[in-house]
Amino acid sequence: MRKILQEIENYLNDFNQDHGVFFSIDTIRIEFSKQHKKEALDILGNWHKVTPSSNISSKLKKRLKEDEITSAYQLDQENIYYFNSSTPPKYRRAIMVIFGMKQYTSSPPSNATIKSIVSTLRDVSSIDVCYDTPTPPTLEELSKRFNLTHFKDSVYINTPNISMIEKIIVYNKAIKNGLNAPLWRIEFTISIPNVKHIALPLHDMKEIIDTIKGNG
Repeated sequence: MRKILQEIENYLNDFNQDHGVFFSIDTIRIEFSKQHKKEALDILGNWHKVTPSSNISSKLKKRLKEDEITSAYQLDQENIYYFNSSTPPKYRRAIMVIFGMKQYTSSPPSNATIKSIVSTLRDVSSIDVCYDTPTPPTLEELSKRFNLTHFKDSVYINTPNISMIEKIIVYNKAIKNGLNAPLWRIEFTISIPNVKHIALPLHDMKEIIDTIKGNG
């Protein structure tokens, strides 16, 4: 069986080595059929229903429209959950989300569990790739190329118009996570249209990083 996640990680690592950058995966999303995969997922642990007041519910409200939000289930206390898709046929498909893989204040999801889930579902629909820097971002040049949307301590590029890049977020991670040292994160949401042929827009991403750092 092909190890899809390992291929993506190797792709990133090779680029990082060749270009002196440090891109990391923070989030993995996988669309899957509950009809065929739920039984295998249940073996991994206890999937409990997410409460409306939880952090995961807050994430769903940011990501989805009101009429798209359905029930969600978290694996034990891991940063892993899936939510039912509202697209027809209703509740037959779901989206698995594995998040917080690159963080500084708490443990990331278990590597063994991540690999088990990806191996079970045999797919990756999209990933968030992040770049962390202690240097404050330079947004003036970025605003000449993209339409920037400011919200609290974050800047969103919701329509980058770059193949495979769905969204870009720049935010102060030190404030968000209560870190003791300056840290900003640039995060790219990347669609994976074909897992049989892994290709990521890393050169475009590095160009944006260079612009934000004032090197463009």
